[in-house]
Amino acid sequence: MTPTRSAPVARPAHRPVSGASPDPERRPGRPRSAEVDAAIVEAVLDVFAAGGYDGLTIEAVAERAGVARSTVYRRYPAKDELLAGALEHLASVEPLDPDTGSVEGDLLEIARGLRRLLRGRIGRTVPAALTAAARQPVVARDHRRLVALRRQPALAAVRRGVERGELDVDTDPDLLVDLVSGPVFYRHFLSGGPLDDAVLRELVRCAVGTFRPSV
Repeated sequence: MTPTRSAPVARPAHRPVSGASPDPERRPGRPRSAEVDAAIVEAVLDVFAAGGYDGLTIEAVAERAGVARSTVYRRYPAKDELLAGALEHLASVEPLDPDTGSVEGDLLEIARGLRRLLRGRIGRTVPAALTAAARQPVVARDHRRLVALRRQPALAAVRRGVERGELDVDTDPDLLVDLVSGPVFYRHFLSGGPLDDAVLRELVRCAVGTFRPSV
């Protein structure tokens, strides 16, 4: 007796990733599509921002990215791997690392970069990431790792300031970076206060002034 064939799986009705088929199956030796990888990461961030950890599913990501579920499963077989993969991708993107010749100039450029980041796709995931990190130790670990990596240029800027004599030799780099980045996060997510260039410049000036060498 000929076995009954199951009905084909319905494809997403929306337009797939430009230049990629709805189900880009990998043939042996065929490299993965960087465009599809990027689309999946963007979809993870969008779905996570909208629905949090509970709303993050492979099915939702596949629909958002315009690819088949099997395409996502091959890359990320489980939810934690899906989110970890997106965070790992963000960590691999080179952070802004200015060297303007002064610690105030460097930290101002970094503060501007943080402002741009928070106003974009990544910034929209921060509330969901903090909520998930409070309940999921794996998410907390991966999130802290990402934050630590993104802070490195700011810490390096502070250390250069110490070497140039702009800052006291006892300056705590982590504390100074917190004094710059903390108010940016607070105003963006909580108070809604202004974050124009004048505010950022004064914020950096005050934070750096705390650690100027005594005359």
